[in-house]
Amino acid sequence: MTDLKRTVYHLLDPHDEGGPADRVVDTSMIVLILANGVIAIVETVPGVDDAYRVPLFWFEAISVAVFTVEYILRLWCCTVTGRTPLWGRLRYALHPMLLVDLAAILPFFLYFLGLDLRMARLLRMTRFFRIAKLGRYSSALRLLAAAVAARKEELLITLLLGLFALVFSATLIYYAESERQPEIFTSIPASFWWAVTTLTTVGYGDAYPVTLLGKMVGGLVQVIGIALFALPTGLLASAFLDQIQTRRAAQETAPSPAVCPHCGKELEG
Repeated sequence: MTDLKRTVYHLLDPHDEGGPADRVVDTSMIVLILANGVIAIVETVPGVDDAYRVPLFWFEAISVAVFTVEYILRLWCCTVTGRTPLWGRLRYALHPMLLVDLAAILPFFLYFLGLDLRMARLLRMTRFFRIAKLGRYSSALRLLAAAVAARKEELLITLLLGLFALVFSATLIYYAESERQPEIFTSIPASFWWAVTTLTTVGYGDAYPVTLLGKMVGGLVQVIGIALFALPTGLLASAFLDQIQTRRAAQETAPSPAVCPHCGKELEG
């Protein structure tokens, strides 16, 4: 039983150095996840849901069955890593990716509990969580996640700087424009919308300064916004390159498998 659990665990746990069976499972899950994303988008086209209701239902049912079996198997075989059967599985079930897996299948079963139409539509929207499952099967996304984790403190600092800049910008524009445009800049919280669109240099156009001081504040906020977005971009780019170099170094230093001099096949053990 332990050998079977270990085999299932390695089949469901994507890694770069997998065998043919691992690649088949990974590719099949990626195709199914992408197909679910495409179907969820196409279903919003008027008439598609009514014209193809039965095929879409069976596709949904088969997808949920596959994802449910995957979820159960992950909980079943996770004990091969040393987790305890009860509390270890419970802690594993609270892992972010396991919660994504649960969110991908739960709405289908809740649909049969007699929910009203508005709640059913809201639950159907959560099917886009299945696209998030791609993070488990894409090595590039795993590298990006590792890069974010490696720079989490620096990214947190930039986030705090961004929040401070948002509050600071809303405060300045309120005191600069509230007397001239009291119907738009009614308060500092109401000025947050202008601060967001200006910091991101989008400029939605429904709120803009008309006084000289307000225009000076607007120009300053746009410059600050460019600098704020450049900080996390540079951090993520450098961290991503570091992760790529680390993986290449690990692959170069990994021992090459022994090969039979006669048939050319890899030797086990």
